[in-house]
Amino acid sequence: MGKIIESCFPYREVSRLARSELRNPRPYHHIHPWPGRLPGVLFRALILASLLKEGELDRFWRLLKTVKKVDVGRGMVFLDPFTGSGTSLVEALSLGMRVIGIDVNSVAWFIARSTLVPVRLLEVRKAALAVAEKVRPLAERLYATRVGTRVVEARAFFWVRTVHCENCGSEVQLFKTYKLARIRSRVWAYCPRCRVVFLTEDARELVCPRCGETLKSVSWGRFYRCPKCGHVGVVAEAARKSGRPGMELFAVMYRVGGEDRVKAADDWDLERYREAERLAKEVPEEFLRLELRYGEETSRVLSYGYRYVRELFNARQLVMLYALAEVIAELNGEARRLLALALSKTAAFSTVITPYTYVARKPESSFALHQYMFEKMYMEINALESVRGSFLNNVAHLLKAKHYVRKTVGCARVSTSIDNANVSLLVQPAQELKLSPNSVDLVVTDPPHFGNVINSGIADFHFAVLKPLLEEDFAEFRRESSCEDEEELVFDPIRGKDAGFYRQGLTKAFARAAAALKPEGLFVQVFRHREEKAWDVLRSALAEAGLEIIKEWPLDLENYPQPQARSRVKARSAVLVCRRAADIR
Repeated sequence: MGKIIESCFPYREVSRLARSELRNPRPYHHIHPWPGRLPGVLFRALILASLLKEGELDRFWRLLKTVKKVDVGRGMVFLDPFTGSGTSLVEALSLGMRVIGIDVNSVAWFIARSTLVPVRLLEVRKAALAVAEKVRPLAERLYATRVGTRVVEARAFFWVRTVHCENCGSEVQLFKTYKLARIRSRVWAYCPRCRVVFLTEDARELVCPRCGETLKSVSWGRFYRCPKCGHVGVVAEAARKSGRPGMELFAVMYRVGGEDRVKAADDWDLERYREAERLAKEVPEEFLRLELRYGEETSRVLSYGYRYVRELFNARQLVMLYALAEVIAELNGEARRLLALALSKTAAFSTVITPYTYVARKPESSFALHQYMFEKMYMEINALESVRGSFLNNVAHLLKAKHYVRKTVGCARVSTSIDNANVSLLVQPAQELKLSPNSVDLVVTDPPHFGNVINSGIADFHFAVLKPLLEEDFAEFRRESSCEDEEELVFDPIRGKDAGFYRQGLTKAFARAAAALKPEGLFVQVFRHREEKAWDVLRSALAEAGLEIIKEWPLDLENYPQPQARSRVKARSAVLVCRRAADIR
């Protein structure tokens, strides 16, 4: 009798569960962002369906829905040669398997390690609170804002980017909207002419109650219209001619009586920022000074004049990140390592390319669209606490995630070599994988996506934050970037990596994994892409690696990429079930 994955995999129901989880991920996905991550329920379903026989569908559903550890895979070895942040490993471990994870990227490896390594949660929590107490006096100074006669702590600041009109040379504020924060059916909005914030009904068209002017967007898409001369130009072209876009602080969000309010930025707020600018001069030049490599995911922000990770932060963001990093560096062991990860996540919510959602009154990650996007308006959060993406908020998510993992996988012993540990995590190219023949029972993976998601450029951002805090502990963080360019298996013609490079690397990686499979072992992979060319390359790589596709199951993952994405890629998604051709014959 064959396995469920070979004959009766319930792909429609699993797709529905996967879509639901994309909206509400498992807690361990909140430890740290990673591009293109698939939901845990999908990996769990694929692993279970590969272990259980056709007649065990009832058991499949029972085990799919449980969150506690079970031993259905006890004594078996699981391999994912493209591990990423370790989702597949968590699910395989929770089913009782011993796992081997490989990834070329040191940041991915560290996220997976941090997800699985046992820690004393109370110690981490105490360390985080101690860090916050040391940094809080600085935060109270830099985030102070005045409301009437009172001084309160700001939750966030609103900034607009500026360029000079290519026609008349006047400064253009690139307002794409004037809506800042929605409160039920009303919205806090800003009038640049009067420099005031007002609360009004949330309508498609807003009118300033003071000057009576209808507020019309100055920028849309790639374009802007100069309010002075009416010239319509391209923002990137204006930036190339006059230099990196400027920025102007125009509004502040604070909380009174449990409700968010917004005010126009005043001289008090500008002085707080000028103080941050003075302090920023004392931040060592090497802090976050990692060069942005040219590639598909970085090309946009590079075209606006950015060259280093450090340049993606304004003065106050830079000062706060450095202050937190300095205090975290004083810690030891897993507390320092995990809080470094929380800081790295905070950095992704604390840049000059941080978008925000006015309806939810919260920021999005700078990499919500899996690439560096230039934002014409951005939200600067209070990096310490009280808002999404802040350090203490991230620590709370991290502790919740670690508790969940401890409950579902138990106490994992993580090793950086292939030994008797129940988790082996290696930082190396999948093409160089060396395992003993007949040593692996199941391979389930989500391989690099032919240009859909190129992870190294985004990982380099996090690498810049993590490196000074981790290089003492891990050789993987003593190099200059998150992975060596020549080792990364991607399709990125900008970097000279064409379809042939991608196919050859994929073929070698597949062949190495297949060579380790036992004769009855399955090789299962998820692939997503909108172009048939990518699918042809994948099938060729599988065939050349000696793998034969015995079943293909369609998936409906229309929520991928995440809902906050401003453009949806309609990609075909499928599960390819393979066996070694030699074993079939």
